[in-house]
Amino acid sequence: MDIIASAIRNPALLCEHRVPHNITMLVENRVADSSIAKLLRTNSRVFQKCEMLNLVEELKNLGFNPSKTTFGVALEAKLTVNKTLWKEKFDAFKKWEWSDEDAHEAFRKKPHCMLVSINKINLVMSFWVNQLGWDVLALAKGPSVLSNSLEKSIIPRASVVQFLLKKGLRKKDASLTCPFVVSEQSIEELKDLGINPSRISFGIALKAKLTVSKTLWKEKVNAFKKWGWSDEDVREAFKKMPHCMLASIDKINLVMSFWVNQLGWDALALVKGPAIFSNSLDKRIIPRASVVQFLLKKGLRKKDASLTYPFVVSEQLFLDMFIKPFKEDSSYLLKLYEEKLSLAQTRDKTSMS
Repeated sequence: MDIIASAIRNPALLCEHRVPHNITMLVENRVADSSIAKLLRTNSRVFQKCEMLNLVEELKNLGFNPSKTTFGVALEAKLTVNKTLWKEKFDAFKKWEWSDEDAHEAFRKKPHCMLVSINKINLVMSFWVNQLGWDVLALAKGPSVLSNSLEKSIIPRASVVQFLLKKGLRKKDASLTCPFVVSEQSIEELKDLGINPSRISFGIALKAKLTVSKTLWKEKVNAFKKWGWSDEDVREAFKKMPHCMLASIDKINLVMSFWVNQLGWDALALVKGPAIFSNSLDKRIIPRASVVQFLLKKGLRKKDASLTYPFVVSEQLFLDMFIKPFKEDSSYLLKLYEEKLSLAQTRDKTSMS
């Protein structure tokens, strides 16, 4: 439908003998309709080029998926940037210490980078290296920064990142480019949830928003809801511990199943302690659960005490708080705990052999 609508806007284009042929060729190669339609709207003349099939094959060999939006952008770049200018842009990147492979990798990650002017490349690179003092190779891993406005996006966000780094509020090994590629809408959504931009959790929340597609996000929300959570519960858990949306659906279901079906505990308790979803089921959750179950059964832990707290404290603190204080039972609890840990290690060795 997108292709037809775009063709109707420019019916004379279809009279060119190569145009219908190239459109058909793109459809047969499973190029997304939206990508074809966008090319028809913005660069219709490229459909008259005889080398389009060769370029499609070249991009497929580079690893581009025709059904993805990036394929359309890469095709536009290949069709509109002539060989001389393409080489000049590569040379501009190499002037800033990128290798040919760095430039190729950046193009594969974000083909928009080859649609950026040489002047823009040099301006962004100069600011990044000379004013910020940051590693230029970071941009090869996050080349979408090159498409951003220097004045409206890169400079303002860089000032925030510099402050966070200086204050130790952002890890030195965290991605330098991540804060520059997230949309303003995503940032506002996180701020509306009450996540503080100065906290490390904000960076984790941004990572979740950037790396989990909308479809997968919805599937994860549905996985939580299957165990009795509401949409509000999911939002609250994400606000408390954004890591929970980075857990796989399998991990969500495994933890929930153990918590509800084997332990008989309330799934809603995990809304208040969603950090558990980042823990190993075999190496932490199961061993510690055996201790907590024993304490509850013996009346050594209050029934209204937090169920999740024992699972999020450090190893030493867990021993000091939940095993050592109970002198009559401490030997048994330690043995029980170590047996479960040993079983997890045995499983690890078995799976590796």
